Amino acid sequence: MDASDVESAALVTDGATSTPAVEFSLSSKGTDRFNAMARMVGLGGQAAFVVDGVVVSTPRFDTTNFPGRGVVTGLTDDEAGQLVKRLNRR
Repeated sequence: MDASDVESAALVTDGATSTPAVEFSLSSKGTDRFNAMARMVGLGGQAAFVVDGVVVSTPRFDTTNFPGRGVVTGLTDDEAGQLVKRLNRR
């Protein structure tokens, strides 16, 4: 996957922690690629999300069938803002 698989990204607030988060939507091709990666990693598995050579998130998967959107949490204000800029740059 790469940034071209992302249709949009937006800065949001994680309702559970009141911290910054990045909500993203994937293209249909991106959704297929993301789900293939999630199936490869498997339930409970972990993956690294790397943007511009920087690891921005290392989530564990609780599903292998994503609906084409997701949220990256655990970021500082600056990290979240930079990630939105990077993902929206196509």
